[in-house]
Amino acid sequence: MRKLMLLGLFGFLQAGCSEEKITKDFLNGEWICNQKVFKKSDLEANYEEPIKTERQKRIFKFDGDDLYSYSSKTGEKEYLIKIDAINDDSPQVENTEDEKITTISKFKKDNSEQWTWIHEVIHFSKTLDLSDSKEKYETVCTRIK
Repeated sequence: MRKLMLLGLFGFLQAGCSEEKITKDFLNGEWICNQKVFKKSDLEANYEEPIKTERQKRIFKFDGDDLYSYSSKTGEKEYLIKIDAINDDSPQVENTEDEKITTISKFKKDNSEQWTWIHEVIHFSKTLDLSDSKEKYETVCTRIK
């Protein structure tokens, strides 16, 4: 009996500790988003103070598997990401003739009314014409009721 209780407790803890996936239904709608932008030219340095902080009302909608963000002021449409990539935080690497670009995006559902998106882009120059740099966007969005 004791082993059965411990097994049940272990199963409960495992289920409770897993991160909840973000779905299309969750993201669709109107949100207030606070974004901080960080930039560095030294790839080894830690980010310090944000160079820009912005608060915007955004509307998120899916067209098929593609997530778009709309400005509530201008209606301007911006492609963000595919639904499959939202729950996959593995780095994406693009190599060009002049640079290697690594992009890391992590979405996290904070609770039923809020989510966080950390998006980092690292530029590694292959030539002397370009300099290395990295930038990070921290966005926290809260649902408008």
